[in-house]
Amino acid sequence: LYGPYYEGRTIESIAEHEPKTAMSYLSRLSQALHVVHSQSLNLPHIQTNGVLFLDEGGILILPPMILERLRSVQIDEDRARTYDIYNHPDLIGEEAVVFSLAILAYRIATGELPFVGKDDLELRHLMRDYKPLTASQKNPSVRSEVSEVLASAFDGKLERPSLEAMNDHIAGFVSEGLFNNVDENEKTRAIEQSALIEER
Repeated sequence: LYGPYYEGRTIESIAEHEPKTAMSYLSRLSQALHVVHSQSLNLPHIQTNGVLFLDEGGILILPPMILERLRSVQIDEDRARTYDIYNHPDLIGEEAVVFSLAILAYRIATGELPFVGKDDLELRHLMRDYKPLTASQKNPSVRSEVSEVLASAFDGKLERPSLEAMNDHIAGFVSEGLFNNVDENEKTRAIEQSALIEER
């Protein structure tokens, strides 16, 4: 692949920022995808090495055809890290993007992924059938409103938010914050309880 060189940050690198900064980057991505969708263009699956937040302030999203080509030449480990863990195996278009944005927001809010499988088969099964711990169960500081939005994006039995609604929610996460003030003892107890639930 050849083309001009751009300076910027990938999705993987922004996830390492503190949550408020990382969420502001995610808001830029959701806004860009909303613009793509509003112009009736094909929405790409989110792939962490296919999105670049440019230092000059823009955002570069590789077209779906190029992303597919990238995935076809990646080794399994790289494809799992950059694509599989963020994309539902059955969803396409708007629903797929909403699901992926929710995974990224969950990771920013909790420091963990909602779906973790020992291989790609187990990961796909979990995304289809498993109801993960809510973000506030993982991190009791997460506001209940944030947790509810993300849970609705994961649950196929519920009506997932539209991309427009998800874009508004993420903008709200930036302006209103992700977290409440929670007593450290209460937080520790809640984390221990969530660990017990996961073990079951």
